[in-house]
Amino acid sequence: MKSSASKRVLFLIIFLFVLLLGGVAYYFKDVISNGIKYGRWFTVDKYEELFDYCDWERKGNNLDIKCKALLRSMSVPKDNKDGICYEYLVYHKKYPENVKEFKLCEDPKSIYYENKDKSITSKLKIDLVISFNGELLNYSYKKVEMLNITESN
Repeated sequence: MKSSASKRVLFLIIFLFVLLLGGVAYYFKDVISNGIKYGRWFTVDKYEELFDYCDWERKGNNLDIKCKALLRSMSVPKDNKDGICYEYLVYHKKYPENVKEFKLCEDPKSIYYENKDKSITSKLKIDLVISFNGELLNYSYKKVEMLNITESN
């Protein structure tokens, strides 16, 4: 009888351990999926599609997505929920002839740009940096920076 009871307890412990592992895997399924597919073991709340086109850098609790882009237009939506919208053509990090249309709508307080010429007369080439704050596995949008603005021909 005693060996039968200990077998049941052992079976129950193994079953609960497997159930616990399954729950942890389900909770972190997005992180695990990104790690297997793309080699990055974290998720972001916005703009994840830019990882295919842009470089990224992680420092402590900060994550930056760095892109080369062409600013095509700026607009303010009629409902003005998102603040201001920018439309870009984002250049691929390895193949600059490949571009992706990208629209970013955010609160103007979270957008920083540096324009030494102070004039916007045509399409502009920019270095786009989207910053995130977070913890080990999950990052949330923080701000956008548009740097090294030059006019495009």
